[in-house]
Amino acid sequence: DTSRLSAGEHEVIITAEDSAGASSSLAISLTISSNNPARAWRFSYFGSTALSAQSAEDADPDHDGLSNLAEFAFGLDPSQAEGAAAAQGSIADSNGLKAIFHRRKNHQTAGITYQVEFSHDLSTWTQSETEPEILSNEGITEQVAVPFPALPPGKSSTFFRIIVEPQAP
Repeated sequence: DTSRLSAGEHEVIITAEDSAGASSSLAISLTISSNNPARAWRFSYFGSTALSAQSAEDADPDHDGLSNLAEFAFGLDPSQAEGAAAAQGSIADSNGLKAIFHRRKNHQTAGITYQVEFSHDLSTWTQSETEPEILSNEGITEQVAVPFPALPPGKSSTFFRIIVEPQAP
């Protein structure tokens, strides 16, 4: 499992020993060209890169209503019940109301997408076509904003949600 190794070259020593105690070693160079951030995140929190049981993408081990995929996408800790309130909010400024949320800065490398949707009634949802504006850099995440749009036919959007999906490999 190379999920704990950074990209780059690493020396690996392989040692074989027979039943009499004689041994021989061979040093080789292992090159990690890239490492999947989601695998490294799973390993750091669950001690495994496997997508099963508590570490599965749809699991919610802290019972806060956010799946592991959402916890990863919003830069949260899957062992701390932070809930959806920690992941999103909204603000009003001179340009109107904006949906605010945190996303991973490396979301493209991590293989996840974010789709912001707006609604006036929680039944009909309209996808935002606006690229999120980066408001701040917060370590592994960035805080971004998407303006609330006017919805057809003349309805004002009141609600928003963020759909997080893994990209196809």
